[in-house]
Amino acid sequence: MKYNDIHVGNTFKRKGEMKLILAIGKLERNFEYKDFKSDSQRFIAKCKDKTCEWRLRAVPLDSCGWWKLTVAKDVHTCESNKGTDPELRTKAAATGIAELFKHKFKELDTAFTPKQMGYSACKHGIELIKGSPDESYQHLVGFSHMLGARNKGTVTEIVTDSDDSFLYYFFAFGVCIEGFKNCFRPAFAVDGTHLTGTHQGVLLSAVGMDPDESIYPIAFVVVDSENN
Repeated sequence: MKYNDIHVGNTFKRKGEMKLILAIGKLERNFEYKDFKSDSQRFIAKCKDKTCEWRLRAVPLDSCGWWKLTVAKDVHTCESNKGTDPELRTKAAATGIAELFKHKFKELDTAFTPKQMGYSACKHGIELIKGSPDESYQHLVGFSHMLGARNKGTVTEIVTDSDDSFLYYFFAFGVCIEGFKNCFRPAFAVDGTHLTGTHQGVLLSAVGMDPDESIYPIAFVVVDSENN
């Protein structure tokens, strides 16, 4: 989530994520805020300039840690709190990194090298925008539905285990199926490529040959490994 998306009704997985976005706002807009009140029941932030009307208020949604913005007056009416002071920008960056790694310090009680911190920061940034790898599996059903709606004749199938956890995913685009039925040469190949994501696995592909002797995609499947 970007700072520009801040508005009433926004939800956050935890208070730290909200404070991280505010730290991003410090860098983007060159302003300083302070936590007016922050506890388990509320979070109130105000502009450092007491005359300014900028303020945010959030409350917890449930016991799972989610928070919701109930007030978001995101317009600065002050002048003294605007500028490009390098010290303020450095402090804002440090605040954001601190929020990102705070829970890890509690869990591991250890220090991170700059390389580890950089990798974790990039990973967390991608998850803020695209969601986590675990969450992405929840979108497979909707993704499959859209494939069929946008490309008639598309075939998809999701296979899960006894705990309803992901095992395999098969898909063949409708346009590829039609082309295969109407114009192809009797030459086929099946091969796999290893996936490098968090959960790894293998993407298997079945291809044929079109009249121009070029590779023609037929179907794909995501599996745990390439075996018999």
